[in-house]
Amino acid sequence: MTFYKFCRRRSRRTRNGYHPIQAIEFGNITTRQRPYNGCSAPNTCTLTINRACIYVDCPGVPPYPIQNAVIDLYPIQQAIFRNM
Repeated sequence: MTFYKFCRRRSRRTRNGYHPIQAIEFGNITTRQRPYNGCSAPNTCTLTINRACIYVDCPGVPPYPIQNAVIDLYPIQQAIFRNM
């Protein structure tokens, strides 16, 4: 499984859409069919989205309610595995 992070301000636009600024493997096999165990416990695979990606071009004066969003991919991975 792969998680792709996009940021409106930093992702390059192409003819087919946007390129991710980060890709995180969080399954048990990489996209190249190699074993992967980097997401084997809580907080070993986290994704941080800073507020500049969330609030780009929003009107108003900071601070906005969310500072940074941190997503732990381990519980998501486990839920997917339980339902396979």
